Amino acid sequence: MSERFFADDVSARPAVRGAGSMLAADLRGAAEQALASGRHAIDRLSHAATSITFRITDAPERSFTLLLDRRPCVVVDPEPAEIELRLRGDQ
Repeated sequence: MSERFFADDVSARPAVRGAGSMLAADLRGAAEQALASGRHAIDRLSHAATSITFRITDAPERSFTLLLDRRPCVVVDPEPAEIELRLRGDQ
């Protein structure tokens, strides 16, 4: 049985508890690694035809934007996007 978590329930994730700003530091790298994996599911992200900025409020230098409106999808430095997610480094 899989568990589902929602944005307001991030603190309940065992992997996040006590992680401090490590999650924010690793989030961009994880996104880049996922996009570079060449998996079919990643290719399908371009069908989202959107862009998402992950704004790390207490570490703005770690913020980034996912451009899911092209093939291949890419991770870039923060820029205006259709969706913006604001996170603290401990989320």
